[in-house]
Amino acid sequence: MNTSYRIIELVRARMSNEFLTATDTDISKTLGIGRATISSYKHGKSGMSPETLKQANKILQLSDAQMSEYLLAITLEGTSDPQTRSLWRLLQKNLAGVSTAILAVCALGLFYAFSPGNHEILAFLPALTFPVRYIDYAKGHKCQV
Repeated sequence: MNTSYRIIELVRARMSNEFLTATDTDISKTLGIGRATISSYKHGKSGMSPETLKQANKILQLSDAQMSEYLLAITLEGTSDPQTRSLWRLLQKNLAGVSTAILAVCALGLFYAFSPGNHEILAFLPALTFPVRYIDYAKGHKCQV
């Protein structure tokens, strides 16, 4: 399944409930596209535009990271020139590597910060600007940062 149709199916799932499943007509009206456009997404004849992705995001409420991934994927799928496609794939691969590395560093830092006896590290984590409550099980008392 291509990315454009995957997004349509995510919208369908969000718009549906246990009694009714959203139809292509419902989705097309919500996104401001034609039913034939949804069919062309399904059969891989065309890809979603960034504007339609933006409309879908009003329903899906994706994070910025998810929106970036979907935007990159629909751009990659919509590119027919092999050289340009290769450059988009390289960008996608590099961004995935960078985001994985950043996530690993943050997770390691948070693990270290919240382990017993390492509370002083929190002063060096400016990303934690919100109040955090947790229980220090080693000492048996609550700490608030």
